[in-house]
Amino acid sequence: MDFNEYMAFVRKCSQEPIQELTELDFYELEKTLDTKLPVEFKSYYLEHNGNHSVPDECYLFFSIKYGFSIERRLEVYAKQGIHFGKKIPFAGDGYGHTYILSLEDNSFGKVLFFSA
Repeated sequence: MDFNEYMAFVRKCSQEPIQELTELDFYELEKTLDTKLPVEFKSYYLEHNGNHSVPDECYLFFSIKYGFSIERRLEVYAKQGIHFGKKIPFAGDGYGHTYILSLEDNSFGKVLFFSA
């Protein structure tokens, strides 16, 4: 995917309204990832569904399902040959870094730092 394709994709996604999540949305993501999500993570996302920035910080949480969501980010990364396994990109910062939530047995719930 070149830059123009990427930006067209992001623009299209950003025009979609962010909606509230349901337990079914989490079930579908957990089924896709073949793992469970941490309870605290689900609680936060049920309240905010990403697209939430932290005041006085430069973090942006990604939505799970709507807009330029975690699901869509995983698709973009996969097209670039980047696969996270049982990890999901859930937030970014103003410096282009991505924060990853590990869902692997040996590091479940740990937050990892990704800089591409």
